Amino acid sequence: MIKVKSQKAKVVSQKAKVVSQKAKVILFEFEKILSLQKFNDMDTLEEIKQILREVAITQAETAVQIKASDERLERLFAETDAQFKETDTKFKETDAQFKEMRISQEKNDKKFDKLHIELASIGHSNGDAAESFFYNSLEEDKVLGDVKFDFISKNVKQKKHRKEDEYDIFLENGNAVGVIEVKYKVQQSHIDKLIEKKAENFRILFPDYSDYKLYVGIAGLSFEPETEEYALDNGLVVLKQKGDVVQINSSQMRAF
Repeated sequence: MIKVKSQKAKVVSQKAKVVSQKAKVILFEFEKILSLQKFNDMDTLEEIKQILREVAITQAETAVQIKASDERLERLFAETDAQFKETDTKFKETDAQFKEMRISQEKNDKKFDKLHIELASIGHSNGDAAESFFYNSLEEDKVLGDVKFDFISKNVKQKKHRKEDEYDIFLENGNAVGVIEVKYKVQQSHIDKLIEKKAENFRILFPDYSDYKLYVGIAGLSFEPETEEYALDNGLVVLKQKGDVVQINSSQMRAF
């Protein structure tokens, strides 16, 4: 765009120069013709010659002004072009920085993904260890409170009527069922979910036990403050680790 404007300015300047040259030629030719002819009216002759001289002078001045304007435009275009080049360089530098940032972010994302996998693996391992600890203990002594069970299973899954659930530890006898949820660290939200969802789902998913009493327990290697009391107040059996054995609190155990 800058080069096109500059070329147009040069064309205008050249046309002005041509016009000025033509005016000089006309004046010369006119004076030549006058030298061959006689005019009675000398005043008219001088007026015509004066007009032609003024036209030639005006065209010359216009050419000078256009040339000066053209030079100013050239400088302006050169400065603008330099600014555009500088801006383009800055854009390229910024683009390069964004690319570096994107590459760095991709590397960080990979690190976070790896960390997430490692943490998930650790959490899964801790959960498996907790489940094994409580299951092995209950397998030796299948008792919750004053209720003795005959059979024990773990990781019992069931899907029915678009509902699906899993129970970490499953105990049963001829008239009662016990389901235990195992967590590495027990939170209040775990207890709420156990009461509001898993206990209700059990009746839907296991209709064969509809006439059985259902006892619900929460087991954990550690409990958040006041969580144990919250579980007991809601009728759950609380199972905790105490050294190498399981401590069972069924003081407020009730059937759901």
